[in-house]
Amino acid sequence: MYKKNTAYLVIWSLSILFSCSKQGGNERVISQKNNVEKQKLDFVKEIEKAHFKTLFESHKAISFDIQLFFNNKERLNANIVMLTNSGKVKINKKDGTELLYNGKDMLVFPPEANNEKARFDMFTWSYFFAIPYKLSDPGTIWEVQKEKTMFEKEMPTAKLTFESGTGDSPKDWYLVYKNEKTNLISAMAYIVTLGKTLNEAEKNPHAITYEEYKKVEGILFATSWKFWEWNEVTGATKELGNAKISNIKFIDERVGEYFLTRSS
Repeated sequence: MYKKNTAYLVIWSLSILFSCSKQGGNERVISQKNNVEKQKLDFVKEIEKAHFKTLFESHKAISFDIQLFFNNKERLNANIVMLTNSGKVKINKKDGTELLYNGKDMLVFPPEANNEKARFDMFTWSYFFAIPYKLSDPGTIWEVQKEKTMFEKEMPTAKLTFESGTGDSPKDWYLVYKNEKTNLISAMAYIVTLGKTLNEAEKNPHAITYEEYKKVEGILFATSWKFWEWNEVTGATKELGNAKISNIKFIDERVGEYFLTRSS
């Protein structure tokens, strides 16, 4: 009887120990997951706060001029108008061509205009301008990564990917570099999958750096962009192009007239 009770006691004790160990293991896993989620939220929230997201979204629409060069040739010279939620975008090029995204369809005026890169222009430059306010959009997926080198300096980074069906090119990804002191976006590596396979796009990654931040109605905007060849080890390498952003202004009171099918 004594041996039998002892056996039961040993089994019961082992059962309790196993149960506690399993519970402790589950708690550690949950704690680790919560910590990862907190890191993601903190990374995004710190950027949004530094860029005054709440104040930006209190406006309906914004307008800015962009002059863009690649390989020392002017690639784009235009005025871009967009809703602050990116729901509509209009590009008025200096050559008279107009591109309009009305929230559903993309239109080009005049219709016979030869504008092979119209869709790329429509969504790329407005997205690069508004990126600090798009980080927590529906369908965004974040992965906080270790610090990475950019111009021989280690910087906090996180990778942005998208759920299937999100946006125009859901296979695109972005690697965001954050200034550790200001929490402003310093740089962003990216691929472009529009018209390409993911494998093709990942063979030619680029980066954009954001410089010369200036305040407009209390909100910071980068007024100088530079484009680079990029790799994950050393960051930006060869400069490919640059852009100047100017004449930034909110147009809340005139938003309706800017999004007519044509301005002339």
